Amino acid sequence: MKVLVIDDVGFNRAVMSRLLKKHGHTVIEACTGTEAVAMLEEHNDVALVLCDLLLPDFSGLDIFRRCQQIPRYCNLGSLLMPPFVMITVVTDETILAEAKQLGFADIYFKPLAEEGLLSILEHVQAGTYREEKVDNSLKILCVDPSGKIKTMLESLLSGTHHKVFFAASAAKAEELLMANLTLNLIVANFDLNETTGVALYKKWQALKRYNDQGEIPMPTYMMIADKLDNSDLIEAAQSGIQEILVRPFQPAKLEEKLLAFHRKIANIDVGPLKQSSKIMVLDDVGFNRIVLDRVLSKHGYQVFSVGSGAEAVAVFRENLDFRVIVSDLMIPDMDGVVIIKKLKEISESEKILPPDFLLVTASHDHAYIESAIRAGYAKVFTKPVNTTELMETITALMSPSDAEAPAAATP
Repeated sequence: MKVLVIDDVGFNRAVMSRLLKKHGHTVIEACTGTEAVAMLEEHNDVALVLCDLLLPDFSGLDIFRRCQQIPRYCNLGSLLMPPFVMITVVTDETILAEAKQLGFADIYFKPLAEEGLLSILEHVQAGTYREEKVDNSLKILCVDPSGKIKTMLESLLSGTHHKVFFAASAAKAEELLMANLTLNLIVANFDLNETTGVALYKKWQALKRYNDQGEIPMPTYMMIADKLDNSDLIEAAQSGIQEILVRPFQPAKLEEKLLAFHRKIANIDVGPLKQSSKIMVLDDVGFNRIVLDRVLSKHGYQVFSVGSGAEAVAVFRENLDFRVIVSDLMIPDMDGVVIIKKLKEISESEKILPPDFLLVTASHDHAYIESAIRAGYAKVFTKPVNTTELMETITALMSPSDAEAPAAATP
């Protein structure tokens, strides 16, 4: 089987690679988190990931989270992620517990003996690192004479394990509905030529299989319309239609609805919905990123950890909806003042509101810190960070826009 070994120390990679090859396995290696994610994106046949915790750019926890976002592994993906086993010198129980909670299959401490490696391989080959696969796939009936929804669904779900049944008429849709007991979502156009999406929903509600004494629950019903009069909208809501989308909307909006529904049927706890829950943590010290990542993730935020200014700029360009940036002041390739200016320039060019910026630093250079505040940092935290105070500040910043923002710190 193919094994990805991730460690920034060449000797450690060489030892594990030699042992794995000795037992007949194929090995690919990565010395940074960025390189590891690139390899996971390129190689879809990796059967095991042996991952260090502390890496120069970001942590093993970050690698795991980024792997979860690879299309073939995400909620709408077609494959299960390979098991991740952490090989580390870190003994902090809270961090290790976070790794297990996140989804790491196992944790071993360095140096990893051959017996330990063989035990890991046995678990992988026996399948004991994988939970029993439950069929939580979407089974969608698409009722769409126009073909617009059909095209959008095909694009969004191409290459996944989800199943879509297409019907160009209400009659064909009912035929498919009666033949498929496992349908869990119906996506219907409002205009169905001979009837409407609302009328069709009401008709299906009355079917014996779905009434109060019926054998199965009625699938969730989502209706899409080019326009809706107020009377149509009220009728749809009163009839019990759960989701209504009115054009124009971006495909990402439909994808968001599909993902939310998939999380619901898969019984995945995604926490409270937020306008955006993305926070970037920028620090060149891996351990500092892990600590903040753990605290923020525990409160339900989606954390992007980066170890350099260049990576911060690249990640920000790809994710323009960050709400808060928590940044160190002294970063090897560019300092916190330069970083905030660059990210604000990107926000301005993209015509979006910039995120709020928080500074975390060990520096006592008052002039330096004052220049950071003038650049736009809302508050300054001195290392080691008081995480309670940090969370209070972030909670206030994440509140609705009319909430009073924390006052800027004075140096």
